[in-house]
Amino acid sequence: MSKRALTVVDLIELSAAERGWKPGLMLGDETTLMNEYGAGRSVLRQAIRLAEHLGVASMRRGRSGGLTIAVPSPGPMALSLRIAWSQARLVPRAVERLEDQINDWVTSAPPGAEVVGTAVLMASERYRVPAPAPWKSDGTDRNPAKLGEQIASQLLASIFDEPMDADVLGSEAQLMKTHHAGRAALREAVHILELHGAAAMQRGPGGGLLILHKPTSGAIPRSLRAQLRSKGLCDDQICLVLNSLLVALPDNDSVPAAAALRLGAQELRAELAVQPPLEEAIDLRVAPSIGG
Repeated sequence: MSKRALTVVDLIELSAAERGWKPGLMLGDETTLMNEYGAGRSVLRQAIRLAEHLGVASMRRGRSGGLTIAVPSPGPMALSLRIAWSQARLVPRAVERLEDQINDWVTSAPPGAEVVGTAVLMASERYRVPAPAPWKSDGTDRNPAKLGEQIASQLLASIFDEPMDADVLGSEAQLMKTHHAGRAALREAVHILELHGAAAMQRGPGGGLLILHKPTSGAIPRSLRAQLRSKGLCDDQICLVLNSLLVALPDNDSVPAAAALRLGAQELRAELAVQPPLEEAIDLRVAPSIGG
């Protein structure tokens, strides 16, 4: 996954915040966005797919189409939590303890805390229910715009089903054949899994899609930041939510399911602490080149 693409995802989020986060409002067509963000077409398209996955923006197709502001959902944050819990091999009871703790915290936490509560509830409900069998298809009944998401879901189901000592799901060629997918769609799916810290593609001889076993924060920082900004919270208000959450989640092993959430909150707080105010950050979004 391109670091430059992730930077453009963040710039798309800034553009949405700058415009008051009005769902449906047009941010620009592909050419306009390439110039504004200083990104080549391949990097921009990768960033748009990731932004759509996070719920930050949505691409409207057609002659008068372009990238529009969307409403972020707790889904990506919940998915990263589920992946981290699976990697840590947590039992459902450990997850339920975190859910209870978050529910208690939300009642007296700063505005915006309900976003965290919703994501944890969504993740815990899905974690307690066995994952459905991977959806099979010959490739003829899938929406091309959502193909990467669908393949990512299949790959994730396979990862959850693999024994913990498994390392590689398959080479790029093998996965393209298994999932009846072209290279572009498969790579989009891999980028989504990389965003969540579930897997990573290793290139070269002997490479393939590696299953990652160490829990990370995944998409939690970006998903949480986008949800809170979409609700009108400034970065200082977001930090208040994060500080309150970290006080409620002490850095110990008493609630192991809290590890990924705590890490995500710490990473986001550290990022916001060193970033310029939103208005200055928007003025500084001058990219080095448009070469990709």
